[in-house]
Amino acid sequence: MNSIFTAWAGSSDTVAQDRPEFKQNVVDYHEFLRENDVTLTHALVNLQRSRTPAAADNLTGDVALTAVQQTDAGLVVRGSRVLATLGPISDESPSIPLASHRWRTYDWKHSFSFSIPCDTPGEVPVPAEPGRSRSHFDHPLGSRFEEMDAVVFFDDVLVPWERVFLLGTWSCATTMARERSPTPTLATRC
Repeated sequence: MNSIFTAWAGSSDTVAQDRPEFKQNVVDYHEFLRENDVTLTHALVNLQRSRTPAAADNLTGDVALTAVQQTDAGLVVRGSRVLATLGPISDESPSIPLASHRWRTYDWKHSFSFSIPCDTPGEVPVPAEPGRSRSHFDHPLGSRFEEMDAVVFFDDVLVPWERVFLLGTWSCATTMARERSPTPTLATRC
């Protein structure tokens, strides 16, 4: 995650191509991360009702993380994401578009990026059960140490505008989604 925000800060003009106010947000957040001892998780993958390939193309607001409203105070999001490694014990929870997030047409409700503190009202991480029942012989590390992935639920979470880095920049979000790594993509192709 730190390399992503470093790349974004270095290419903040690109991030802010449609919303100039987001340029300073990215730079300020990168400085916040650099100057503080912050543990980041990531809410990587939208939850799906089905594992079929077509389901990834048809994100639904009742399951996938969705921007539901823009207010004077910020962006309101609702839905869920999975694969939040260290979610329950992290300080900050960024949400960024990745390869599993595909859109067929322009949709500002799914083309966003932000980061909020993990204790933000309405954000609820639900950790997976630890895999402690594994054999110590067959799994010497995995049986004793847990990476602690979680599902994160967002129940009408207000994301302050200063924590929003991308919104409605559909071309940039889809380019990031089609590439393997968002870091070089953002810096060179948006």
